[in-house]
Amino acid sequence: MNAINPTGWRPSMGENEPETGIRTFTGNRALQLEEALLFELGAADRSGVDFPDTADIDLSALGPMARAERPNLPGLSEPETVRHYT
Repeated sequence: MNAINPTGWRPSMGENEPETGIRTFTGNRALQLEEALLFELGAADRSGVDFPDTADIDLSALGPMARAERPNLPGLSEPETVRHYT
């Protein structure tokens, strides 16, 4: 792939080392952002949504698929969630 094309330009790739290239304020390289996972950002004791209590719901229809414990979901506020996905 290093052959000279008809225009006389030889394609090549730059070095892919962190030391080469432009230093940025955040230390990120282009679109390779260092961002925490949602589970690392959130906390179990807070939530952006209020779910109703499920104590009075009949879960017998779920049979063996019913959860024995609460799911481990990250508790994020709405702005934190929107900021993560946009």
